[in-house]
Amino acid sequence: MQFLSTPKDGQSWQEPLVYRFATGADEPQDVRVEIYDNESYTLLATKMLYGVTEAEIDIAPYLRAMYDEAISVPQKTAIQLSPMARYICVGIDGIMSPPLRLSAAPFALN
Repeated sequence: MQFLSTPKDGQSWQEPLVYRFATGADEPQDVRVEIYDNESYTLLATKMLYGVTEAEIDIAPYLRAMYDEAISVPQKTAIQLSPMARYICVGIDGIMSPPLRLSAAPFALN
């Protein structure tokens, strides 16, 4: 199992956040994808993909559904993690992606 591509750090969940991966197997297999809040180690969502050797998943709809209505403060800076941002990582059958800072609005990282 390996990630082929991940979103860029600092992207917004208002746009697609696509993770591409390959199972490394010749035969299609069922894969469990998990989305985590990396700060609280909370499992946010799970999706099963059936019969894949390579696939992609857009996690933005899951994050919008969870966080958009909870945000009520404007983002002031990219130096400190805003209340509008979350550290998110994706697990695919136990292999974890690097954590990314994702937010309701894109921000520049120095």
